Amino acid sequence: MANTKFKTLNIGGKKTPDKEEIDRDAILEKVYSEFSSNQKNFQKFPLEAFPLPFQQIFKTASENNLPVPYVATTCLIVAAGLIGNSYKINLTNLWIEPAILWGIIVGPSSKLKTPAMKFGTSVVYDIEKEKQEEYDENLEYWRGEMAMKKKGEPDPPKPFRESVYLDSATVEAVRRRMLSYPKGLVLIKDELMGWVGSFNQYSKGGEEQFWLSAFNNTNGSVQRNDDEKSFFVSNLCISAIGGIQNAVLKKLASGNRDDNGFLYRFLFAFPEDNKTPKISLKNKPSIEFITVYKKILRKLHDIKYSNTEDAKQISFTVEAETIFENFCNEYLHTKIVNANDESLDSMYSKFRGILARIALVLELLNWASNDYATTDGVDEPKFVTVDALDNAIMLIKYYIMTSEKVHSILRYEQLPDKVLRVFELRMEGCSYREISRKINIATGTISGYTKKYETLFNLIPKK
Repeated sequence: MANTKFKTLNIGGKKTPDKEEIDRDAILEKVYSEFSSNQKNFQKFPLEAFPLPFQQIFKTASENNLPVPYVATTCLIVAAGLIGNSYKINLTNLWIEPAILWGIIVGPSSKLKTPAMKFGTSVVYDIEKEKQEEYDENLEYWRGEMAMKKKGEPDPPKPFRESVYLDSATVEAVRRRMLSYPKGLVLIKDELMGWVGSFNQYSKGGEEQFWLSAFNNTNGSVQRNDDEKSFFVSNLCISAIGGIQNAVLKKLASGNRDDNGFLYRFLFAFPEDNKTPKISLKNKPSIEFITVYKKILRKLHDIKYSNTEDAKQISFTVEAETIFENFCNEYLHTKIVNANDESLDSMYSKFRGILARIALVLELLNWASNDYATTDGVDEPKFVTVDALDNAIMLIKYYIMTSEKVHSILRYEQLPDKVLRVFELRMEGCSYREISRKINIATGTISGYTKKYETLFNLIPKK
């Protein structure tokens, strides 16, 4: 039980609790723990939405204690980042979606968030290492040319370093990296709050708007008091993946980010249970499964792109277009109509565009998997097919569910102290009468709380 303090009144010689101070954080941790472990209406991650090689890779990772939702979501974000500006999906000529996705893996450190992300992003670090080695060689050659240059001759052009990986999330770092590698970047943050917490250091709202532009693949500008430090970047393309703990979600949503739509641009991945994995060194996977994973994703990185050319735009097939319309106009429309607040409305609305983005990424993952499997090579896709869209719909339903989960967690943060204390005591097995005596509250009020906050009290395990 959380530590409590009481102010007391002396009534008829008896001391009666008047007002209680509670440990909100401790009680909310219990709420989050029960919420995360409650499997009612919880959809398992749809592993079958990915191409067969990835299904096998994710199963192997799972056998080594890496949660499938963590590894698969990281893979999806990395794939989007490696596609970058090279491909877009054209829905109506006026509605065009890029291959940009943001993801968050949510859970305690014991759920192995970092190892899962490390595996999922390993191909990015390999590519980055190669680009550094290439730059070092070019720089050494340039220095040799500079040393042999005769007086009066122009300097040979200095090499620049390409980079697909972004760890510093300042907008200045984004500008430098986008100029050197306009195809697009992958932002990887072990603790995502390190990125979000750096917003608006220089101007209120400016950097957050810059990142919203990055998600939408539009042009971004940052205005500083010093004009020399202001800048403009075209065709921003940054996919992002990071980890966060349940209790930190409220910080991620602070500054009105759940209401302005920033929060619900992310795809959230939760572990499928609350069990702490036990370590075993006996079931070692072969190195081959890691090699296959990296080689397939490299196919996406190798797609050519030049900032002097437009991205390749592909559309749904006719049949897939109909399925997309029906899903948006039926499933998502129903969600939007029944939303009971503006943040939910905003969340469901954004999933229409995100669905198209995921379908595009899956289509290219299918192509990369098939291209890897054959020596003759496979032509790049001309359309986004029904198969890719059907699989994207499976994934989007999962991510809608996890976003609803995040929305519920944030709403629990707003619960009154008295309600949280009643929840804690009910968790401890106290009856209405016992609670009434402990915290000086009528049993009718307790009954009213359990009805008004039914979703919360339904989390209490049945005896």
